[in-house]
Amino acid sequence: MIGGKIMKKQKLINILEEEFPVMAATPGDFIGEQVKINEEIRKVIVTLDVTLDVINQSIINSVDLIISHHPLFFGDKNELMKKDKILKSKYELLLKKKIGVFVIHTNADFNPNSIAYMQGLAINLMNIEQNSDNLSIFGELKEEMSAKELSDLIKRELELTTVEFRSNFNIDYNVKKILISSGAGGSEIDVNNSEVVNIIGEVKHHEWVMANERGLKVLEISHFSEKIFKSIVKIFLEKESIKVILSEEENGYKII
Repeated sequence: MIGGKIMKKQKLINILEEEFPVMAATPGDFIGEQVKINEEIRKVIVTLDVTLDVINQSIINSVDLIISHHPLFFGDKNELMKKDKILKSKYELLLKKKIGVFVIHTNADFNPNSIAYMQGLAINLMNIEQNSDNLSIFGELKEEMSAKELSDLIKRELELTTVEFRSNFNIDYNVKKILISSGAGGSEIDVNNSEVVNIIGEVKHHEWVMANERGLKVLEISHFSEKIFKSIVKIFLEKESIKVILSEEENGYKII
């Protein structure tokens, strides 16, 4: 045993799927076991993406299992590896080092303790209400603040100091009411309330156009803001006395 208790593979999967039910995921999503998992788990790493850096960190730290938010294989495994040599090499390296991969994707997004909900708690929102599918939340700041102050708060509390935000409204606009939708959540923008500031992970071009035409306020904080997923899973698993570390991945973007 290394640091935590040894846990059988199926018991760990059962624990994860009880907290993040398969039925909560979008139909056809690529979740669950994507690389063979050892029958006994001693140490887990939690990550946003299964990058080469994360695999190397897993090897150095004698990790048995990578739990990732974004799928390693977003589609048919064999077909994807035919087209992508790096993806194939990552898969083969994971097999060689006997490091499994388990994916919790939209079943984390649609969970009552969703990424958006935890982001809301992190910036101390009050009167939080989740929409019917949990993908987005509404809430209010304790005190009205400027958009610049809100951006600084988000960067600090969500550890996004290296991320560039985008908005379609002035930085001195006073904010009180907020909607949060993580990831590519532009479809959740509140089209009925121009007072709400919509904090979205990633916004598509046509969603920007729609928001601009309707006078809706959008603050895009990057898809990388979903990194809070790592802390959500770490806190949850440590209650089970499992040894958990977090990946050291960065978003890879440079502001030029």
